[in-house]
Amino acid sequence: MTGETWEEIDAIWQAVSRLSKQLERLEGEREKAVSELKAAREAALQVERTGGERGRQQRSPEDFL
Repeated sequence: MTGETWEEIDAIWQAVSRLSKQLERLEGEREKAVSELKAAREAALQVERTGGERGRQQRSPEDFL
């Protein structure tokens, strides 16, 4: 060993344990955010494909004057 006391080793171990738990939580939040982003992106594409086309078809150039 490099001279650490058992108290220092225990403190390091506890810190690593806390950080590991935080990392797991953050990874879960990241996965949820990615999933929500994918769903929002798909919804936007769907609106663009369907609603956007209908909106353009229902409006004439004079509607914007």
